[in-house]
Amino acid sequence: MKKQIALGLIAVSLASGSVFAEEKKLNSPENIGFGSGLVAGAAIGGPAGAMIGALGGILMGNSITVDKQMTALEQDLKESRQAYARLESERNRLQQQNLQLANSVRESQLDLAMNVQFRTGSAQLEPLYRETIDTAIELLKKDAKLQVTLSGYADRRGDEQFNEQLSAERVAAVKALFKQAGINLNRIKTREFGERNPTDSVATIDGDAFDRRVTIEVSGTTSMVVNR
Repeated sequence: MKKQIALGLIAVSLASGSVFAEEKKLNSPENIGFGSGLVAGAAIGGPAGAMIGALGGILMGNSITVDKQMTALEQDLKESRQAYARLESERNRLQQQNLQLANSVRESQLDLAMNVQFRTGSAQLEPLYRETIDTAIELLKKDAKLQVTLSGYADRRGDEQFNEQLSAERVAAVKALFKQAGINLNRIKTREFGERNPTDSVATIDGDAFDRRVTIEVSGTTSMVVNR
């Protein structure tokens, strides 16, 4: 009689488990554990054992589900770490490129030349050339690494000694403005060419006009962007 009751309870429980499984996924670990625990518990301990076994099966199924979720999360974490490593590598590469670009800008060479013209036989500066000189002075003020070279010339009229002296006086007139602006004299180099190195091999009125000059050359490594 007891055995029949027990079998009846098992049948009812199995039916209940079947309905429960139908409502959820039949192949879920919880349902598999529930059914397996129910049968095993009933076979060993009767109705009470069936219930205990069913609960144990559910717990085992839940444990399997958690393990699977943990495995999936660990895989996601691994993939996220790999993606982060790739991004970090790309970031480092871009930083290195930016550093190289910055260094190339800082190390760029500036060679800028401009001329100041003079009247025949004169070392007096014309007002219209003051802006040219001020431009060179501002560059030197902005970057202490820059140097300036002042080269004086004269046309071929007059004797050679006079023209040599005249080119020196022209250089001195321009140099005085750099000194007044506070430019250290150690950054100023001067040269006097007199009537040597003419712009044209044959003396002409236009050529003579260009020979009466001081060439201002600003040079050195700089990070500035200069409009030429």
